[in-house]
Amino acid sequence: MGFKINRVDNCVASRLYNGHKCDIGWYVDDNIISFVDDHVVSSVIEKIEERFGKMTVTRGTTYVFLGMNIMEFKPNGTVEIDTIDHIQESIDNFGEKCLPKPPTPAGPNILRVDPTSPA
Repeated sequence: MGFKINRVDNCVASRLYNGHKCDIGWYVDDNIISFVDDHVVSSVIEKIEERFGKMTVTRGTTYVFLGMNIMEFKPNGTVEIDTIDHIQESIDNFGEKCLPKPPTPAGPNILRVDPTSPA
């Protein structure tokens, strides 16, 4: 398919289509494809499915990937990402009461530095 594995992250591969970069990321059984042209994305998905079988595909500007809520890619090239739902689910499934402040013998000044103290 012509994709090259990313040197920094072996779970990401990229390829140029019509001068634009298409990225694929895969982590266990979650995959993500990012590209400006939906027809190219469909073609890449078809080729992957020919080799590995049918996938569940979610399209749009808002979706969940690896517990991250990925919301609305903006025209200025930024994207909003949060993990609030994933964190709340982890807390709910933890099975123990989470205290607002952890009990500790350390005082509230443990991380304060006294600039007048000799080194």
